[in-house]
Amino acid sequence: MDYQARIADLEHNLQVLQRRLEEAETRAMQAERETERMKIETHVREAALESGVKPGAIPDVVARAVRSGEWKVNSQGALMRMKEGLPDVNTRGDYVTPKSWVRRLKDEAPYYFDGGQDTVDAPAAKPGHLHTGPNPWLVENWNMTRQARICAVSMTEAARLAAGAGCRVGDTRPNPNLKKGA
Repeated sequence: MDYQARIADLEHNLQVLQRRLEEAETRAMQAERETERMKIETHVREAALESGVKPGAIPDVVARAVRSGEWKVNSQGALMRMKEGLPDVNTRGDYVTPKSWVRRLKDEAPYYFDGGQDTVDAPAAKPGHLHTGPNPWLVENWNMTRQARICAVSMTEAARLAAGAGCRVGDTRPNPNLKKGA
């Protein structure tokens, strides 16, 4: 075999492999960014729920938090907002965490919170439960749109409600073995 042809073939293979490596590295970085974004959104969502943000306002609050600045998970797994590459601190000298950020949001945007402006009278959820109204996983109340809305706010709450109806999140039909009103 001609050495020059073999060298050209190997160089071509090297270029193909380098291109594949660059593509894989790009996909890995995108996956890391998506994982980081999901962690941030989860931390902010949990802080918002604990602070009394209306369930329907959670997506807006999460988006607002993400737009407010860069957030990083530290080595202990705690989320902190960053400013110019350093952890941001509030006026008391404490790190800005999702909980402290949401507490400050109460003053800026009280309409996001239960008891704030523009509240709609609705039955209160049981302590520890976020959902009010009929269970959308029950046969008589089966409603996939309401199920999706609950999932968007809290997968834990969605799983609790689905289990209460003898279902799982993602089921496409109600549990026929569960009696109505059970």
